[in-house]
Amino acid sequence: MKINMKYYGIVAEKMRKQAESIDISANTVEDLINHFSEIKTTDYKVAVNQDIVKADYRLKENDEVVFLPPFAGG
Repeated sequence: MKINMKYYGIVAEKMRKQAESIDISANTVEDLINHFSEIKTTDYKVAVNQDIVKADYRLKENDEVVFLPPFAGG
């Protein structure tokens, strides 16, 4: 299944890119997270198609998945 990935902040730094399209056999967000060893210890939220989701969210072809690091305001 094709998933469109976007990374921000510390997640983008660890992934060494800001975006990519990947082909993966992940069924859920948790499966997708487990695929990326680079960010396993990083704190972030996951959004799919602009909605924050939980790990059991079921992915669909061409979903946009965004890894969002913690934000601080000022």
